[in-house]
Amino acid sequence: MNKQEVEYKLRLISYYDAISSSYDNLYGQEQKSKYDLIFKFINAHGVVLDAGCGTGMLIERLGNEEQVNYIVGIDISRKMVRKAKSKISDNSKVDLIVGDCEYLPFRSSVFDNIYVITVIQNLYNRNRAIDSFIETLKSGGRIVLSLLKRDRCIKETLSNLINKQKIIVTKVIVHEKDLIIIGNKLKVKLHGIIFCKAKEGLGV
Repeated sequence: MNKQEVEYKLRLISYYDAISSSYDNLYGQEQKSKYDLIFKFINAHGVVLDAGCGTGMLIERLGNEEQVNYIVGIDISRKMVRKAKSKISDNSKVDLIVGDCEYLPFRSSVFDNIYVITVIQNLYNRNRAIDSFIETLKSGGRIVLSLLKRDRCIKETLSNLINKQKIIVTKVIVHEKDLIIIGNKLKVKLHGIIFCKAKEGLGV
């Protein structure tokens, strides 16, 4: 990491550490409305990563899913992770770690599902993070990520995700403030028309 990146991430950690005790009151309803919308269309299963898990609101919900075998939550804020641990300390199928979503400390192809909700806009290098998510997702696995509609880099992020030629977008959900993208990691690299159609559907 260069000095600029380190300073950015220290500011980010400081901000989320400071609001960790009040985060659920500030943003809980908004976050839960995203989860409600997502799970109208899909079900979680297998080994799951909650990237940028915050105070563990999504993990609380995933922990009750019968088809979910194991959940890992990772967040850059130690105090957010501490808050999450206080909620789910009795759930044996959950592990929480402090870490950076741009440098995931996991082997390749280990997760069946990866959730990246209200995270992308906070990343220093979102393309590096997307590479990391794709690398740790199993072949055929599902990624769900949210992008702020007002994000000036949204088209660039979507184009980068699609142009990796490792993810096919299967669903785009419109939330009040976000676009929620659902996609699957391809078992083989595809070319041409599938990706052109995906781009057309997303308007990128």
